[in-house]
Amino acid sequence: MSWSDERWNIGWIEIVSGQLRDGSGMAKHTHCALVRKEKCGMWYVIQTETGREQQLVKCIENILAGNSYRACFVIGQECVWRNAGKLKAYQKPLFPSYVIADTDTPEAFFLALKQVPKLSRLLRTDSDFWEVREEERQLLCRMMGQKEYQYIVRRSLVTLDENGAIIKADGPLSFFLDKIVRKRIRKRVVTVEVEILREKRRIELGIRLDGDV
Repeated sequence: MSWSDERWNIGWIEIVSGQLRDGSGMAKHTHCALVRKEKCGMWYVIQTETGREQQLVKCIENILAGNSYRACFVIGQECVWRNAGKLKAYQKPLFPSYVIADTDTPEAFFLALKQVPKLSRLLRTDSDFWEVREEERQLLCRMMGQKEYQYIVRRSLVTLDENGAIIKADGPLSFFLDKIVRKRIRKRVVTVEVEILREKRRIELGIRLDGDV
């Protein structure tokens, strides 16, 4: 069975959220979801205020308890920052304010969110509920890596030439080498411009060099 033939469902340790629709601040530490292999429905985007993702997902898990959905999760990314000359790893949302819901019954799920005051207060008032296109879902899955068993985009190992240009990348960045618009090698981050989740976005991706922790 190929990667595109099956989907992945999660069991969160601690979770996050946002708000839903149909179609086409940063949390300093984002807790990852452990993944289990299961059949699942479509992915839908819910939007909340930036920084409240984990709060909403945890509320969904506590209040709805799996009713009308399989999982809610935030796609995280692995980053680093320098402290006293050393690189320290941390995680943050790849798409701030976005939470993904895996459900076969999106209308029932979104109605449930709206009807529970504690949940509806966490939804962003200017947004609705929309479906992640299948090709985008597959791209995000490839970025996260089938063997990681987590909804997190890891840092990419890169090779530089003598002028500091990236000539090779493993991991998520390998899909976007021709989309790089900015690179900050010392900070171990590059910015790519891609069309994803209904709009053209500039996304920062973490990188690592051979010998990094």
